[in-house]
Amino acid sequence: MIKRYWVVILFLVSLIVFLISRYYNHQKEAGNVSHLKAQTFQTSYGWGYDVMINDSVFIHQEFIPGVPGKQGFKTELQALSVGNLVVKKMNERKGFPTVNPKELDSLGVKQ
Repeated sequence: MIKRYWVVILFLVSLIVFLISRYYNHQKEAGNVSHLKAQTFQTSYGWGYDVMINDSVFIHQEFIPGVPGKQGFKTELQALSVGNLVVKKMNERKGFPTVNPKELDSLGVKQ
């Protein structure tokens, strides 16, 4: 059961990496400048965020990234702060926009 869980997680992470790299390559080839923004929403677990590209959802994040389990952000401000960090990383085009525990802590997100 646990191995199957990790296989699913690995597949989802790989899919996200693939989609983001595909988007970056498309933008680079087309020379387009997309409008990126973070937008919050409320869930049954707390708060989450979407990363929007030209008003279309590109990343839908219901839970705190990198934290085991289904733990939502406690406040809308926390979700927006992390969403804006992801947008900043995407704008810098420095690879996959991961968020590490140190960055979460600096934004006031306690796990």
